[in-house]
Amino acid sequence: MEKYKIKRRYDLDWIRAIVVISIIFYHVCDMFILNNNIIIFARANTELIFCKYMQMFLARWHMVILFLISGMALFYSLKQRSAGSIIKTRVSKILIPMVLGCVFLNPITSYLYGLSIGRKQSFIEQIKLYFTSVSRNMEAMTTGFGPMHLWFLLYLFVFTLLCLPFFKEWACKIHSKHYDKIIEFLTKPMMILLICMPYPFLFWIFPFLGERNPIGYLYVFIMGYFFAMDDRIQKTLDRDKYKYTFLSVVLLILFYYWEVGCYFDTINEMYSVRGYVAKLVKLLTSFSILGIGHSFIPAIKSRILSFLNKISFQVYIVHMPIMTFIAYEIFKIEINPHLQFVLILSMSYLVTILVCVIYNKGKDKVKGIR
Repeated sequence: MEKYKIKRRYDLDWIRAIVVISIIFYHVCDMFILNNNIIIFARANTELIFCKYMQMFLARWHMVILFLISGMALFYSLKQRSAGSIIKTRVSKILIPMVLGCVFLNPITSYLYGLSIGRKQSFIEQIKLYFTSVSRNMEAMTTGFGPMHLWFLLYLFVFTLLCLPFFKEWACKIHSKHYDKIIEFLTKPMMILLICMPYPFLFWIFPFLGERNPIGYLYVFIMGYFFAMDDRIQKTLDRDKYKYTFLSVVLLILFYYWEVGCYFDTINEMYSVRGYVAKLVKLLTSFSILGIGHSFIPAIKSRILSFLNKISFQVYIVHMPIMTFIAYEIFKIEINPHLQFVLILSMSYLVTILVCVIYNKGKDKVKGIR
């Protein structure tokens, strides 16, 4: 494939960094929601309404936009590097950190979770259970091995391996007449909505792993690659950004009403109009953010952005055991739940970022740590 220098999308860097860094806030909100369908490794005794609404909002688009941006990033990488080079990079920067996280970090989280739900095994016994059995779900809510929060890295690596051969072939057909006709049609006002329509049905056709359905996220990943192939798609998102924002707000209000006012169960009532809307709003909100971000985020380098880019991936990997330990200790203290929330949130960010900064300062001094 022809390789050339492309203009860096700083808007995508900002969006990705902010979303990844905000994952601590998202997971702390999970802790203060009394809903067993929400997977988290420490939970408060009191529900905070603010956390419930924030979690409902973030859960609608948080991971979808990361997979969209990941698909776009793969396109830009293929324009400059070979497929072999990309796979080598993904092994070193995604697969190996995921494996190390599963081996060294997730057992700690699993042990702390076991303590929080009253498991009687010692630390050594729970570690043995973790490595000698497999959890019934990826989150390791039952005893046994599981990727837990690192499932995103697992998906991203597998999607890259699956899609690279097809993406290389696809990119060679960019200038075909049929491709231009498709782009011309999709760049008409709001026509990108047609790409969204099949997305919720994938959860109905392939009903496994709930909100972490890999088929749904693979569709989003491919969509991101397609969006990056032609600048006209981004221009369309820029033009229609307020329309997507309006639609997102309307559907989010409906979603809030159904889930709170009508006790809508996002998982058990998936096969319904409400379930369809719950999935569709994920893409619409992501389109709105991509359009607004590209329109208003300056395309310039920034020290803050460089710092966030440097630590965001590390924050994602190490935050869960740190956050779970802090929450486990704070939940022992009988204080106002709002104060518990503030303490867990602030201390989790402080300790996690401090760990990442120390790691970055020391990695060049110790051979092989990187």
